[in-house]
Amino acid sequence: MWQVSYQRTQGVIIPPPDFKVAIIGDSGYGPRADAVLELISEQGAQLVLHQGDLGYDEENPESAVKWHSGVERILDSSVEGFFPYLYSVGNHDLKYWDQVEPKGYSRILRERTEQTHGLECQGELGVNSSCSYQGLFVVLSGAGTKGENHQEFMARALNENQDYLRRISSWHKNEYWIPPSKASSPTSTRSEIMQAGGKPDESGWEVYQESQLGGSIIVTGHEHSYSRSYTLTDLGNEAGGHGATGDADRMEIGTGKTFVLVSGLGGKSGRDYECELHEDDTWWASVFTRNYWLRNGDVMEKNCSRLDEEDTESKQFVRTVEEYGDGALFITFYVEGNPYLARGEFLTVDGHQIDQFEIVNQRE
Repeated sequence: MWQVSYQRTQGVIIPPPDFKVAIIGDSGYGPRADAVLELISEQGAQLVLHQGDLGYDEENPESAVKWHSGVERILDSSVEGFFPYLYSVGNHDLKYWDQVEPKGYSRILRERTEQTHGLECQGELGVNSSCSYQGLFVVLSGAGTKGENHQEFMARALNENQDYLRRISSWHKNEYWIPPSKASSPTSTRSEIMQAGGKPDESGWEVYQESQLGGSIIVTGHEHSYSRSYTLTDLGNEAGGHGATGDADRMEIGTGKTFVLVSGLGGKSGRDYECELHEDDTWWASVFTRNYWLRNGDVMEKNCSRLDEEDTESKQFVRTVEEYGDGALFITFYVEGNPYLARGEFLTVDGHQIDQFEIVNQRE
């Protein structure tokens, strides 16, 4: 187990140098999920953030236990005790989330957090909770999936923990469209906005906006692909591109500034880029799906042709991205001796580097 070694500099809590976090979602269990966990182990990650949809096997009461066995076998075996592993509730986790026997997801999460040295959490774990580990502060939310008062909890948690330089907001589902008559802020005119596929949007803009206000990185799952936005300053304002600004490979974090990550290639399955839904999106810096690879604003590969143009049911695109596969996003904090600098990269289980970028914290 790694020694707890976060620092406090000028009143700000910072992670130790080269502190690496793996970010995944939508894993299931089995060979594909195991390959992602093995990638995480090989890359030397020191913490996993899993944005929901863990086991998927909703007809099996032992689904949570079977999912957990992969984590135990591959990650826990590499440390003394439990490997630091946090997750938010996903819609496919709900049936066995609160199950007592066999162990459900919430019980497993509680036991792991209580017995992971240096990990401190409070609240309803995975639903309305916050955790700190090695100087990193994380809010785990069930927005759009389970629980209530998520905006209030998010706002309070971020406001009360401003001394953490690095903060992450984690939940499973993506945002949803709010009718103008019910909106209290600039609204979007359609759904499927904060991801690259066709998932209906369900979490609400409020948790996005609270995270932006607090300068907290936003990580979600649900859509089985990878996407990363530009720096965003006006989440919810689709007409204004959600305030997308800056360079595609440089994320800026600070009060009123954040960026959105969707990391949903944890091992369950992969999906297409829905061309007709997202061709006018101006806020994506990188996208990785079966039929489209955008890397820091440059189109690497793309195909919007359907396998069968007459098939109105499956609507599957022709796959063109040879490098496509499951993988994980890795963010390494405090690099090159600079506590305000971090680097991110998305790697596939086959060793392809799909995305690479830096994160600059502009907090004074």
